Amino acid sequence: MSELPEESATVEATAVETTEAESATDHVEAVEAEPADAEADEAVEPEVIDADAVGAEAVEPEAPEAVDPVEVVEEIVLEADPVLLASREVARGALAEITDAQTIGADEGHEVHEQHVLTLYFECRLPGYPGWRWAATLSRVDEDSPVNVLEVELLPGAGAVTAPEWVPWSVRLAQYRETQARQAAEEAVEAEAAAAELSEEDDVEADEDVLERLQRLRRRDRRR
Repeated sequence: MSELPEESATVEATAVETTEAESATDHVEAVEAEPADAEADEAVEPEVIDADAVGAEAVEPEAPEAVDPVEVVEEIVLEADPVLLASREVARGALAEITDAQTIGADEGHEVHEQHVLTLYFECRLPGYPGWRWAATLSRVDEDSPVNVLEVELLPGAGAVTAPEWVPWSVRLAQYRETQARQAAEEAVEAEAAAAELSEEDDVEADEDVLERLQRLRRRDRRR
């Protein structure tokens, strides 16, 4: 009867050890499972984006520079002063002071410069000046002022025969020297060709002289 308590104690001790071992095993499994669960939570948890922060960091586009509006300037059409237009005889009288009246031909229009300034044109009948026109520029200060003659002259019109443009002396001198040098080179080439031709003729004449001498010697030998 005294051995039973010892066996009971042994059984209880074994049961306690088994229970502690199972508890320890459960604890280890729980500890190992926690990181995996935490990683899963981190992977599943979506990233929250702060819209306000993104809007604050976004770079706003630069506003286009203001462009000044272009002012449209309307073309002002000047009307001819009727008093100046009617002053053809005044213009002819002024032109007659610089040329024979017979060289002033028919009217050939006008050109308006300002409100009270215009030029009247006339046909030019001078020999050797086809297409040229006489011009008289008239003006007056205001509506009540008399007509004044500002200028009279002879101007080329459309298709007029005009002198060539003026060329500076330095340019003309360079052109003259270039022409002279070119002519000298051409003359030198011609002289060399002529000399070569004369040399060939001299050689031919010399050959002919030798043949004539041989023929004379042969004829003399035959006579002997």
